[in-house]
Amino acid sequence: MLSLLCLLAGCWDLYDVQDLNYSVAIGLDYNPETNKYIAYSQMLDFSFVAKRESNPGQEAQVYIGRSEGDTINMAISNLYQSSQIRTLWSHVTSVVFTERLLQNGLQEVLDGYTRYSETRLSQWAFATNEPIDEIFAAPAFFNLSSLVTLLHKPEEILEQKSFVDSLYLKDVFIHYNEPGKITKLPSLKINRTQWKKNLEPTNKLEYNGVYVLEDHQYKGFISLDEYKGYHWVNEDTKRYPLMLEKEGKKIAVLVFDFPKIEMSQQVVNDEAIFNVHIKMEGNIVELLEELPVDELEELAESIIEDQVKATYDWAKKRQIDLYELEYFLYTKHYKDWKEIISSQDTGLENYSLNQINVEVNIDHSGLLKPKELIETKES
Repeated sequence: MLSLLCLLAGCWDLYDVQDLNYSVAIGLDYNPETNKYIAYSQMLDFSFVAKRESNPGQEAQVYIGRSEGDTINMAISNLYQSSQIRTLWSHVTSVVFTERLLQNGLQEVLDGYTRYSETRLSQWAFATNEPIDEIFAAPAFFNLSSLVTLLHKPEEILEQKSFVDSLYLKDVFIHYNEPGKITKLPSLKINRTQWKKNLEPTNKLEYNGVYVLEDHQYKGFISLDEYKGYHWVNEDTKRYPLMLEKEGKKIAVLVFDFPKIEMSQQVVNDEAIFNVHIKMEGNIVELLEELPVDELEELAESIIEDQVKATYDWAKKRQIDLYELEYFLYTKHYKDWKEIISSQDTGLENYSLNQINVEVNIDHSGLLKPKELIETKES
């Protein structure tokens, strides 16, 4: 019997929780002056996360490592030099690229970073021009761990206001290599003024725009203000508000979700001309001036049309096909797309947005309906 026990398999390679470093976020940077890649690792104490209920006043601890190397993999592996014990990478939930890394090129980075077996394509992807160590050090509320910040839970506030679209690392791969597809990396910024803890300022993460990649090239940064027309042509917009103003006077605030987009096109002399029809349903969350529903809808349609056109014009001046007109042609009218790219001079001038038609329907006006609104709807 004792001899048979010797043949039983054992878990000889298991580690206790406290005997491992758990990296939960990776930051990747590039220094053009030294031609070196820089890797950052955010590590958390998982025993703190597990014991949070028994120690509600204890402050969360974050360890941030930094190392350099000639390649991305060398930079990451150089973190081992002082990591003391084995580091586990399979718990990484997000990766952050710096703007200067994007400017240098992402293809080599994506190839090198994802070849390691513990790298998951389900990681959230971000970009920033802030110091990565400060991004990683930004605390959550109520002494909770960094696992409940935008860095690790990017989607929850986007359900309430769709500033940007969250992006997985696998999405970056798909968009980066697909003809006509635009990679829009959510940008993280540190807000140093909006919140205070016991009257002392405390840093918090926020979205402030997107970094755009197209055709394997870095195209630039788009702020939220410049980006606002995109929400109305994006069917993934979960919830977004619109202020109605007329002649400088505030009228109402509407909220819309999940716009329905119909696109049509025709090709004339190697130029694809597009028309877009946007259909949205919304509700009134704030009414400052009592107007009939049909007037509110017409005003909303006019403002949305102006925003869509303004964002399109802004992006086109910077040679950015933000509305992915080429991608629509590539996926829906491949023959036309093939004819256009076969011409000698192919560029954004081969694609233009002609008509923008917006159809708004106000479902309800909140808890209370003014008499004028009810009468207009019933008629």
